[in-house]
Amino acid sequence: MSFAEAASCFLDPAAFTAPDKDYTGRFILIGLSQQLRVLFVVSAEIRERIRIITARKGHEGPAQGLRAWPVRAKPIFPATI
Repeated sequence: MSFAEAASCFLDPAAFTAPDKDYTGRFILIGLSQQLRVLFVVSAEIRERIRIITARKGHEGPAQGLRAWPVRAKPIFPATI
C-alpha cells in the first residue's frame, strides 16, 4: 500500500485511535482507507507533524484460530427449566 493510502485513514471519521502501550508518544489507528481497505497505522507526532511509523492491511488474525476449534454437540452443563 502507498503512503497516501495509509494517510487517508486519518480522514475516516469512524477510525479507532489509541495510544500505543508499548511506546510512549506513538498512537495506533485502525481505519478505513479511501480504497476501502481496513488498515492498522502506527504514528507519532514529531514537531507538530504526524509521522507514519508503519502501516499494514488489517486481517482477521487470532479470530481465524478460534474458528478452527471444535464445536460442542451438547452444552457443558444441562439446561435447567
